[in-house]
Amino acid sequence: MINLDKYESIIFDFDGVILDSLNAKGEAFIELFSDQPKLLLEKILNHHLKNGSLPRSKKIPLYMKWVGIPHSREYQIELEKKFSEIVFEKVVQSEWVPGVRDFLSVSSNFVLVFLITATPKSEIERVLKRLSIHQYFSSIHGFPENKTAALKSVIASWRLNPHRCVFFGDTREDFKAAAASGLNFILRKTDFNSDMFAECRSDIIDNFLFDVV
Repeated sequence: MINLDKYESIIFDFDGVILDSLNAKGEAFIELFSDQPKLLLEKILNHHLKNGSLPRSKKIPLYMKWVGIPHSREYQIELEKKFSEIVFEKVVQSEWVPGVRDFLSVSSNFVLVFLITATPKSEIERVLKRLSIHQYFSSIHGFPENKTAALKSVIASWRLNPHRCVFFGDTREDFKAAAASGLNFILRKTDFNSDMFAECRSDIIDNFLFDVV
């Protein structure tokens, strides 16, 4: 159960919180470097899954280095565009986190709702429109704005009390960004963040199938 009276704002990460789409992005990286050996692809996938909040602009040049592609800004941009094309359809076809659509619909009637993600802003806006949930968010923040800066910007722009805001995230980067701004944090449990369970203690959810009051 979550008591909306406690909060004036709810802030969401996207991948792993609204959609179970971390695997979709992992599959997109594998497709992007599909001509590489299996062990190298597994290394890329494992890195991506352990660093969900790291933007692709940081991951792609690293993976280029791993596979032996000489770095050039032009080729990096080309790969980022190709990745964006691959990942869009994979993401929008991902499974919803159970209960999240109803939770967004209900909570947006009572509190301000924001989205903060490492996905490029133009891409996440396109995804949200395809999913027909963009209308629930008072503002949407994506790369190149990092999460800590985005949280601080939301708090300042909307004159929010951080102690009356809660951030739903699924990575250590989300946890750190919330802590840096003094926000409450709730971890959405995934297959990739068990190392955070003890740290977050009782502030952990499997899904959004709980009562809202």
